[in-house]
Amino acid sequence: MRRIFNISIDMKNRYLNGLPIASVIFLFLLLLIHAPQKSVGQNNVGIGTNTPNPSAILDLNSPNLDKGLLIPRFTTAERIAFVPQSTALGLLVYDTTLQQFWYWDG
Repeated sequence: MRRIFNISIDMKNRYLNGLPIASVIFLFLLLLIHAPQKSVGQNNVGIGTNTPNPSAILDLNSPNLDKGLLIPRFTTAERIAFVPQSTALGLLVYDTTLQQFWYWDG
């Protein structure tokens, strides 16, 4: 049988493999506290609400009805020069020159 690791304990000076035993216990407790646990995922995000609509990925709410969503803005020249990734289907921008919304459809 092969020895996988070696543990040496010096009880007189309270060391475990050259480390103070208190440090070893602290590191063990820290590892125990931060051990991977079953994570609970969230499928949506709410801004301005504690209960986002379950059908939405992003639910924005202005409690005082005094704020809105600001879409990224481009001039016509910037919009034409901009080449989004092919996976960005549905990307929405606002053209400030033409005062129109544009979306990427591939």
